[in-house]
Amino acid sequence: QAGRSNLSQQYRGQRLNLECEHHGEFNPSTSPGLVFPQWIRLKHVGDTFTSLRSSNGVDWVEISFGDVVMPATILVGLNTNPDIDQAGAKLKVQYSKLSIAGADQGFVGTDIGNPIENGQVAFGEEPGVVDVVAGGLRTWDSSDSFNFVHKTYTNDFDVKVRVNSVTQNGTPGGDPKAALMARADLSPGSPNVSLNVVSTRGYLEY
Repeated sequence: QAGRSNLSQQYRGQRLNLECEHHGEFNPSTSPGLVFPQWIRLKHVGDTFTSLRSSNGVDWVEISFGDVVMPATILVGLNTNPDIDQAGAKLKVQYSKLSIAGADQGFVGTDIGNPIENGQVAFGEEPGVVDVVAGGLRTWDSSDSFNFVHKTYTNDFDVKVRVNSVTQNGTPGGDPKAALMARADLSPGSPNVSLNVVSTRGYLEY
């Protein structure tokens, strides 16, 4: 769609249309040079989502931006999945500095799409510290399967997190995700925008 960035194409309705038009050959864009710890940030102003990255949490580099129409009240947080839904296959991610516009508390963990391995979420004593061990297949196609650490937010937001480490346990998946996500609801087919750290590929995906 003319005038739309690749970030906007993560919105499920637009993404399905693209898959139909291109016979399933839609590929997300990437930002190479992944080094841990990696800061990621997702901003929402009006209908515009902007993705950014940083090595230190102070100096930010814009990756992409695009317009995506979402409900006024949405769910914002962490998307974690190993990209393989098998017994024993899990992705362990250590996050810190999770922050959303001064409202750092109140996040909860939920499994979406009934992954075989239940997610385990541990919140640290320091605000913004979250350890996640997640199962699930992916956040892609028409149905998502992953662990979502989230809170409800209304209108504009600015969420950021530091991804400290990513560890695959059991059978490894090809594209495990440690990500920031905004989605309309908790259904597996919900519209969403996601900024993904893909450790196996050495890049950020949006």
